[in-house]
Amino acid sequence: MDRMFTDLSRLMASSLPRRDVIRLMVGGVAASYLGFLWPRGAYAATSCTDCSAIGPGAVPCGSGCCNPGETCCATADGSTCTCCNTATECCCVINQFHTVCRQRPGVRTIAVNSGPPVTLTLEAFDPEGVGITSIQATTLDNATTSPSLPQTYSAPGPATVTITATKTDQTRSSRIVLLVTTACGASGTCTGGGDPVLTRLAIPVGKIRSADTFADIPAAEHFVTVQNGHPGLRKFQVFVNGQRAALLRMGPGAIQTVDIGAAMTGSGNTITFTGQGRPGASALIAIADVPWRTGAQGSSLIQWNPDSSDADVNLHWGGGAEVM
Repeated sequence: MDRMFTDLSRLMASSLPRRDVIRLMVGGVAASYLGFLWPRGAYAATSCTDCSAIGPGAVPCGSGCCNPGETCCATADGSTCTCCNTATECCCVINQFHTVCRQRPGVRTIAVNSGPPVTLTLEAFDPEGVGITSIQATTLDNATTSPSLPQTYSAPGPATVTITATKTDQTRSSRIVLLVTTACGASGTCTGGGDPVLTRLAIPVGKIRSADTFADIPAAEHFVTVQNGHPGLRKFQVFVNGQRAALLRMGPGAIQTVDIGAAMTGSGNTITFTGQGRPGASALIAIADVPWRTGAQGSSLIQWNPDSSDADVNLHWGGGAEVM
């Protein structure tokens, strides 16, 4: 108990952000009184190295084990540790006594403008508010960005950064993959990012159905938003890894978001969209880790008029290949 109060005093005197101090204090006190009931991590192991009873991928962490998909976030001497979700959190070593799990930074789509030229407006964000230190495009195909990338920021960096990607060739699909970095602990970094997926699914002349497939979609990208056109698709389906995850019947101009998270696994999901309707019918579809942002009256921020010649431009963003 004396050691716990000594550590708390060191925390209060440190230069850590107030959010981290409160988080560590609350976590430390809770662990002191409840540790004998629930060792840190989801399960107690028969020994510090035996996690086989939990399942493949479980790892030792202090007196317990971390679940599959988690990493043991420990100080150098192993005296303090916690389990972090590898997909959504970073292990940050604050100092020789304390570690915390911080949410990874991300990228969300704000708006699409059919132009021409076609533009995609993105927002890099840090959910922890620590500050973004850098943004780079690991993939940039048939597009330019404003501001140009990479960008670096002095501490404390911004919590959000808006980036506009513009198609170079309006008749081709484009792809942009962003990597966002924030500070993590005393000297580490935390990275996250996104690969915006957007496609216009249209029924070609002489056909009554169309399809589009995207591969390697992470489980975090589990919201599908559909904005039906004029004329719109009569029937729309989403398949995840070969299994149907959603069936929509929408009127012209309708907007709907579905959560397909229950059908997704790991980071290598294949998502296929199929649509049925008369020739010329279409819908705009987005895959994201958050529901598509809408206006005050529920209108989409996708600036796209399928009644005009804008419907002929290629609005496809992402790694998928159209299959008619």
